[in-house]
Amino acid sequence: NLDLEICNSFELTWTPEEGTNKVVVDAEYLEQQKVRYKTVYPKLDVVGWYSTGQAVDHDGHDLAIHKSICDVSEAPVYLIFDPFRIAMDGAGDEDGISAGRRTKIRGAK
Repeated sequence: NLDLEICNSFELTWTPEEGTNKVVVDAEYLEQQKVRYKTVYPKLDVVGWYSTGQAVDHDGHDLAIHKSICDVSEAPVYLIFDPFRIAMDGAGDEDGISAGRRTKIRGAK
């Protein structure tokens, strides 16, 4: 078992691909953000990415973003935070995921 602690994040920029439902991630911006992140947090690594929603968008944004993250992380973790499942008072749901808190995932492989 591995413990994965998510303690920080940075934004990505992307643009819609004309005529499709897909997006293009700005790879140069992603690399610049990774370098900045490693400068400020030299002991931490980019381990994946997250989005909000209720399901994975296999045909559009999610797959394109995940492929881009694969360029900077060998086996990226993808988390979906469903805002409708997180309690409004910030107490979290039955899985222990809470808004605005550090999240530790046990058993991540």
